[in-house]
Amino acid sequence: MKKKTIAVLLICTLFLVMTAGASAPSDAEEEDIFGTAIGEIKEDTYVNEYFGLGFDLPKDWQFFTEEELAEMMDITLKVIDDEELKDLMKDSMESGNGVTNMAAKNSAGTLNINMRLTKYENDVLKTLSEESILDMLSAPVKEMLESAGYKDLELEIREIEFAGEKKQALFINGKFYNLPMYQAELLLLGEDYYAVVTFTSVLEDRLEEQFECWHALEEPAEKAA
Repeated sequence: MKKKTIAVLLICTLFLVMTAGASAPSDAEEEDIFGTAIGEIKEDTYVNEYFGLGFDLPKDWQFFTEEELAEMMDITLKVIDDEELKDLMKDSMESGNGVTNMAAKNSAGTLNINMRLTKYENDVLKTLSEESILDMLSAPVKEMLESAGYKDLELEIREIEFAGEKKQALFINGKFYNLPMYQAELLLLGEDYYAVVTFTSVLEDRLEEQFECWHALEEPAEKAA
């Protein structure tokens, strides 16, 4: 039962970031729930000391505004036909335990990066490796994406270079409304929070250049709540 709960929670998180759906609490709520783990945008760089990471905004890219994130949330719900899945998405958006703390896109709208931060609700998740979690999620994620309209899906876990480290990522290729979609999901496991970073490229595979926009901070902060 615990693993099933974890799977549903993570699938909701994955689907929200893959479709750019998001709910953003106020600054006061963010500070109360997530503390420094929320990260901050400094000019053209997103900095997250909790995970020891920085993201440099590429040329012709921009960060999403809160209004754009809210609009994407509405679009996400409208494209879901499965009522049970839609209810899960709504519950996840409204739970207060998760927030899209960084989202950026290129000017053409064909490249997109989202990072969704979630507070642990179950300690079992902390005992699992990132690769084992991704492996556990592959089949149910494929099923849920197909129910949301994705076609010709292929999922594979592969190693990538991310901020100077070797990380496992879940690659998802398919079509959404007949548009070729290339996506990669990366899990970041902290002590009190975990994050899912989603990389999306429409029409052609340009995921690698998105990985290269991230760097490790020289002096990452302790992962305190």
